[in-house]
Amino acid sequence: MPHYLLTGGVGFIGSHLVKALLDRSVQVTVVDRRSPDESPILQSGSGARDFDFIQADLRDSCETARLMARSKPDVVYHLAAQPLSILSNIDPLDTVQDNILGTYSVLEAVRNHSPHSRVVHASSACFYGVPVSEPPLLETDPPAVGHYVYTATKIAADFAVQHYRHIYKLDCVSARMVNVYGPGDIHLERLVPRVVMQALRGEAPTLTQSDGNDVLSFLYVDDAVKALWLLGRHPNTTTRPVWNIAGSAPLSVLELMRRTYGLVGQSIEAFAAVGPRRGAPVHKYLDGEAIRENLGFSPSVDLDDGLRLTIEWYRQRLDVAGARQVEVQGVRG
Repeated sequence: MPHYLLTGGVGFIGSHLVKALLDRSVQVTVVDRRSPDESPILQSGSGARDFDFIQADLRDSCETARLMARSKPDVVYHLAAQPLSILSNIDPLDTVQDNILGTYSVLEAVRNHSPHSRVVHASSACFYGVPVSEPPLLETDPPAVGHYVYTATKIAADFAVQHYRHIYKLDCVSARMVNVYGPGDIHLERLVPRVVMQALRGEAPTLTQSDGNDVLSFLYVDDAVKALWLLGRHPNTTTRPVWNIAGSAPLSVLELMRRTYGLVGQSIEAFAAVGPRRGAPVHKYLDGEAIRENLGFSPSVDLDDGLRLTIEWYRQRLDVAGARQVEVQGVRG
């Protein structure tokens, strides 16, 4: 039976990937600092805990080496990270340790103790900075400076994976995913969860340092999981070091807000802008032709359907008071 090890498997994308792997009847090991009980996705559904769990801090390279030597998985999905851009500017060093040191720790553990493992690293479209031109971004486009320390850490981790592939001939790739959204994301610092909760509360939406004219693309979490699953098992994965995981057709943030509010039966009269906007409007969306042509992946959940599913999850499982508490505490995953 194939053995899949997930770092950060208690987080938003990781927990969905855990459940998808369990549905495929493979052996799953989850490594995370937090307990699975902290994931609203892993708490739900029968058989949701049918996996091995190791509570560990990946920044400890000795601990990471020991768990990799014991597990020797066929595939390592490295999703563990400090995921919040805003928090990275508040505590840069913590983000550097999680996102860069944690990645090197995993790569070293694989190199020394499980060199046969395929490593799929969850990278980000933030690799490309804050582009203002309209053509979709290709995997060959260079990294660029962003507004957050988070961008620098994801670029560094992305390049670490590429260098371990080049120098040590490890089977490792990076998946640069566009904005992932869907049920289970409790981080209201991110755009979609925040707008959904504000719509459900009947509040005016808020934007931070934006006038709503940024043009972005969004990827429903089930599609992100499908792409990661393919990267973990498809023979063509090894043909290139980086794969863009593109999402929906690009649209402005204002249009995203209008659609979200419309789906809950409301309209937007006005929105609150927090702080002056930063520079020209961003146009950030990815070219996904490589993974479509080589692995057969294209997103299957359109934006409106994905928003409906997301809204329904929040409506049923996360009350307004609870959401406010999450927002204040800034829960990380």
